[in-house]
Amino acid sequence: MGKVDFAALGLAVTRFCEVEPILDTLDFVEGLLCEGGSSVMFGPSNAGKTFIAMDIGLHVAANRSWWGKEVTGGPVVHFALEGGNAVKNRVAAWKKHKSIECEVPYYTVQGRVTLLDGLVQKLIDVIMLISKEAGQVKLVIIDTVNRALDGSDENSSQAMGELIKNVDLVRRETGAHLMLIHHSGKNLNNGARGHSSLLGSIDTEIEISKGVKKENEVKDTEKTSNDSANSTEKTDFDAILAIQCPDNPREIAVLKQKKQRDMAVGEDQSFALHVVRLGNNLRGKPVTSCVIEPAIPSPSVQIAKKETGQAVVALRVLKAVIDERGQPVPDGDGKGKRGVLMNDWRNAFYAAPEIHDNKAEAKRTAFRRAKDKLLETMKVKVEDTWVWIVGISGQTGQ
Repeated sequence: MGKVDFAALGLAVTRFCEVEPILDTLDFVEGLLCEGGSSVMFGPSNAGKTFIAMDIGLHVAANRSWWGKEVTGGPVVHFALEGGNAVKNRVAAWKKHKSIECEVPYYTVQGRVTLLDGLVQKLIDVIMLISKEAGQVKLVIIDTVNRALDGSDENSSQAMGELIKNVDLVRRETGAHLMLIHHSGKNLNNGARGHSSLLGSIDTEIEISKGVKKENEVKDTEKTSNDSANSTEKTDFDAILAIQCPDNPREIAVLKQKKQRDMAVGEDQSFALHVVRLGNNLRGKPVTSCVIEPAIPSPSVQIAKKETGQAVVALRVLKAVIDERGQPVPDGDGKGKRGVLMNDWRNAFYAAPEIHDNKAEAKRTAFRRAKDKLLETMKVKVEDTWVWIVGISGQTGQ
């Protein structure tokens, strides 16, 4: 008997003799998210799901490694169906904290879009338009499942089946990875709320849980505005906003990989919030939002702390510049700490003998990568135009 052609069936049929090992999982966030896949990030209210999902998305859009995990970057679309103006201030805080100097293809979409039959095409159209402007979208964040169901019953097999079908439709049409933000049920031990078919259908399941905080760790002081000029976002992180976060953050949220279809399940990672001042409102009160930072670094982050190459040069140069002409940081989280202006650090790095490439773009790229590595490993802090060094104890080196 001769071989037949299966192409007309529209199915992928592989004969035994044609099977070869697949060595690359195409994980665009190393060990966490795969190209064109699907994931659910779930946890109780106010555990930090959106903060962490946005941080992942912003690093992907900026093509920057995510806390020790390599990233293959690309445009990101965040359908922020909850959160109001808070989500924009969170992006602004990340932009300021990272001292972003270039355009980052991170798109925030607000309004009514759903993953239901007859309405999902609007969501696809938005993604495809962004792809025309910025290139192939790498990651789509749907925040949240409840809003994407547009009032349908989460516990209904029919409603959840419809959502699952349309998640797959969006992936096929756009080529993007879809991350769904979802809530835990009343019993946290039972995982994500709603019909169980959702977790069975996705590639990656990520649980965000609240970290343990010590009693009397945070003083009961007046809170500043969080994310909004006129209101304080009511989250479990409010206690963090009552004070200036220390350089050595506390554990408040834990990311746990519960399921990986095509990769090994990774290690837990712990995160804390770091307050970023955005400015003052009309009453002269400070307006703040937050970015996340590792609280108790995972082994991958600890390995990343062993700086090599240009990061070593950048840190050595920064120490030398601070020793030579460091001044007290005038305001913000680094107030009173000995630091220098970012331009002074950058120019000294460009002049270092280890930096051989004379091309301006190559120097800018080398400095950005070195700075990112030092920020991610918590060796330096940046705020506005100032930079300073963080010591092992969380205090600035003098």
